[in-house]
Amino acid sequence: MSNKQSVGMTIESDEVEKLLDFFTSDQCTDLYKKALGTIAADYKKTVKEFFSGAMPVATRPSQSGYKDKLIDAVRVSRVQSSGDEVTTKVHIMGVRSSGSGTFRARFFEGGTKERVSKKTGQKLGKIEALNFFQKAENSMQNLTVSLDQVLTNLINKNAPK
Repeated sequence: MSNKQSVGMTIESDEVEKLLDFFTSDQCTDLYKKALGTIAADYKKTVKEFFSGAMPVATRPSQSGYKDKLIDAVRVSRVQSSGDEVTTKVHIMGVRSSGSGTFRARFFEGGTKERVSKKTGQKLGKIEALNFFQKAENSMQNLTVSLDQVLTNLINKNAPK
């Protein structure tokens, strides 16, 4: 199971293209970056909501911060531009810093197989796949329409007077 998922989009709205004619290429790139950053933030929020809803609530007092720490694993990488492309990435890989524990989110997305102790042969359990990232992606199918709306709003806000 891959934790990398990619969604490609192109702007095909004639209305947006006409509005972009008033801007220089650098200004257009900045507008694309702002719009993509807004969409990525919405996507991150949706993934966090699905993750929060799918995670079982911690039952022991010693695990009180477990759920919140894992939800912080949903990250948005910096919006970058190279040539004609403007890209960003929403991922669940978290960080590997000491004590963060956020790298474990991928195990809840894809699940694990039955784990067995090498020393004693004791069964240690398995994690059922929650597939929260896929569910969030499926719920965000109207992303292109939303991107057009965000771009139109940004263009109208930044249009030369």
